[in-house]
Amino acid sequence: MKFIKKNYGIFIGVFFLLCFCFYISKDAQKVRMYEKNIPFHRSYVNIQIYTKDIKIGKEVIEKLEKLYTHYNSLITRKDNKAKGIFYIENNTKKVKQLEISSDLYTLLELAQTWEEKSAEKINISSFPLQDIWNHNIEKENIVTEEETQKEKNNISLLKLLGNNKILNNHVSINLDGIINGYVSLKAQDILNKYGISTYLINTDGVILSGKSYDKKYKIVLEDTFSHDYYHFLQIENIAVSTKGIGEKAFLQNETIYHNRIDPSTGKPSSYHRGVSVITQDPLLADFLSLVLFHMSIEEGKKYIKAYQGVEVIWYSSDKKITSTKGAFKYNLVTH
Repeated sequence: MKFIKKNYGIFIGVFFLLCFCFYISKDAQKVRMYEKNIPFHRSYVNIQIYTKDIKIGKEVIEKLEKLYTHYNSLITRKDNKAKGIFYIENNTKKVKQLEISSDLYTLLELAQTWEEKSAEKINISSFPLQDIWNHNIEKENIVTEEETQKEKNNISLLKLLGNNKILNNHVSINLDGIINGYVSLKAQDILNKYGISTYLINTDGVILSGKSYDKKYKIVLEDTFSHDYYHFLQIENIAVSTKGIGEKAFLQNETIYHNRIDPSTGKPSSYHRGVSVITQDPLLADFLSLVLFHMSIEEGKKYIKAYQGVEVIWYSSDKKITSTKGAFKYNLVTH
């Protein structure tokens, strides 16, 4: 009894030490969410990853931040520190060729490949067409046929010369339909390398989902003009890309004019308020959602026959929803 009393403090200390070690052990087994919002391509990318390993969680978030920051520096029109789009458009060198970032050159090579598949619905040299609508929409003006044709005639086409060099013709580049899906693929490579299978990455309308932590991820499809929700989905291990009416828009004579421009016409598309593509490949989803936005539903259904494992949801200008048969399995069922 005297021994117990004498060593009572030691017993209590050991007890609490064991409790602490047990707590630390249990806490180390918890799945934690690591989240980051990073400026990217006129908007933000939201990253959520889940892992038990604190070190890996922090390291992966850091690598993803570097990835998106790097590509953002290449595609921004406001940063002259990188040999990216700003450098191409605003350089004053009197030379026939420009050497650009190798990463941007690789991206532009890939973009040209996809451009050739787009039935003229993507033109990576077509930013001047979007830009003229940007300026006029702010004043609620409609760009005339003459203005449109003038811009189309003056477009400089991107010419890749090899060895990271391009023709110095001040081409004005538009990577919509390519860039968000492309960098999402690179982000997925990083996640796979570190063995992270539970994640959700939203890059301005391109959502890349891994395995869900609890229940499937729930996402909403929004009419970007009225800001109403028109459809609800549940997804897991899949990519969803949605293209809607451009961020700048106005209504005149029952027609919505916006800055999502079909390069083949030089005008805003009027078929749909939104098009969503569901498929495994985020780059394919990004590409198809833009191409299909510029096509009628009938044209779109014919076009996607060339691609396997693709489901589509069209939200047309008259606010009707049309889907491919396989898209129904992603509908959110409420009880």
